[in-house]
Amino acid sequence: AVKDQDQQSVRDLLGQDVDVNAREGDGATALHWAVVRNDAIVVDELLRVGADVNAANDYGVTAISLACLNRNAPMVETLLVAGADPNAVTSMGETVLMTCAGTGSVDAAAALLDHGAANINAKEVSYGQTALMQASAQDNPKVVQLLLAHGADVHARSTSYLLPVSLGDPLDDTGGGAVMMPQRGFTPLLFAARHGHVENALLLLDAGANVNESAPSGESALVIASFSDQSEVATLLLERGADPHDASAGYTALHTAVVRGDLELVKALCAEGADPNIRLIKGSPQRREAYWFGLSERWSGATPFWLAAKFAEVDIMRVLADNDADPLLSSDNGTT
Repeated sequence: AVKDQDQQSVRDLLGQDVDVNAREGDGATALHWAVVRNDAIVVDELLRVGADVNAANDYGVTAISLACLNRNAPMVETLLVAGADPNAVTSMGETVLMTCAGTGSVDAAAALLDHGAANINAKEVSYGQTALMQASAQDNPKVVQLLLAHGADVHARSTSYLLPVSLGDPLDDTGGGAVMMPQRGFTPLLFAARHGHVENALLLLDAGANVNESAPSGESALVIASFSDQSEVATLLLERGADPHDASAGYTALHTAVVRGDLELVKALCAEGADPNIRLIKGSPQRREAYWFGLSERWSGATPFWLAAKFAEVDIMRVLADNDADPLLSSDNGTT
């Protein structure tokens, strides 16, 4: 009856003293389903007759987590007033605050904090992400601002793993042998850089994030923004003092901007003094199913101008030449 949103049948059944906390095979209760359906009337009826507001299904998901998933702030408030735990955690370590942060309901997140959500810097199990990381990866600047105001750690990092990646040629099928390289290990700023959320990045920088911080792979926030085709964030980072020469990953933001064909970012990098003759030290990690925009290990020694020539980016070649690029520099294998 709850699933069908048949409110009269729900009332009739409750009048027959049915077990309001009866569970389905996965542990879900009627309250779970009423919240999923955003049915405030049935939720009130169930709570009135003793529904367990903190009942969790087999995955540790409580009703308030579902309300957060639905971005239903009034429902979140109703459940909190009824005694829902603002620090509830799923079996995978995801707090309800993380759920709100990821879905972008600032009112729901504020309600949780007002009712005592205390684990603001908790990390979920799968990737070690915090609520601030999840908000930063989405276009949720109001949630980012709220979390920062309540002490969210701007320097926290997600879990880093050594994962097999290809350093093969992105333009053919031969590939290269898989190598183990550090992946993930992102801070909130790195998430904002990868996903292109300028306002989030600005808030994080104002809160003390290091404009030159990098992932375990060596990619700086600027390189990540450039490689992810997020030129607005890259430009912001440059304006805030990001190092255009950083080649800790084996390549610079200028290399990646050229591969992406981002003429305006190439201009911005050159204006900040990026070296058009800096050489590619090593290739970039590439997923087996996504070779596009990679920097092949076979191009070691390539300059940004060399890459622009390879990809026939004539306008970029002109900009680089105007900024003292040497058109005669070859890659390590002697190719010009």
